[in-house]
Amino acid sequence: MPRLDLFQPVHKGLRLALADLLLDMGRTDFHDARATRAIVERLELVTAFCDDHKAAEDTVVLPALLARLSGPLPSITRAHADQARHVEELRATGKALLDAPESVRPIVGRTLYLHFSSFTGEVLSHMAEEEQVLSPLFERLFDEDEEKAIHAEVMAGLTMEQHARGAPFILRALSRPERVRMVSGALATMPRAVVLGLVDVVSPALPADDVTHLLSQTGLS
Repeated sequence: MPRLDLFQPVHKGLRLALADLLLDMGRTDFHDARATRAIVERLELVTAFCDDHKAAEDTVVLPALLARLSGPLPSITRAHADQARHVEELRATGKALLDAPESVRPIVGRTLYLHFSSFTGEVLSHMAEEEQVLSPLFERLFDEDEEKAIHAEVMAGLTMEQHARGAPFILRALSRPERVRMVSGALATMPRAVVLGLVDVVSPALPADDVTHLLSQTGLS
């Protein structure tokens, strides 16, 4: 079994969420008020997922790592500060889009699309840096039980709303073995009914044989 990676599973979920929204935003006819509102609602969901993950890193993951390093992590810290500013700007642009008259919505929608495209690129680059730099540091400076304890603290710190927001993206983005490990880990810390509810939410988006495999391998069937 590979060692627990504190970054890769959630980052896969974030990559899926960002990419899906970026593609759909580019296809949206912003003259259509209902389609416009749906995109802004998804923007709120995806940026909230980004915020959830950043908060977990800022309050649990990075402090644990910094306690064992001899210096700071300036590029990581700067990226987190930039993300907070960009999310605030995206949400303001989304509100402006909803408030704009139909004749102006395509212009505001294009502005939102380009800004979100830039945001997505920066987040993708940042997550790659974390996996290429921070994951090896954790493996070198922490034993597996210590990493599991950090992960458990992160999971315990998330509300059920936050779990429900991120889990569908993460489960859809993982390979079969990764999915089984994630759900098995959740079963060790969360009520069975809650975990099954999260799996039920994402099941319609998975191939039927993937769902059967997950349920059988985790004992949820």
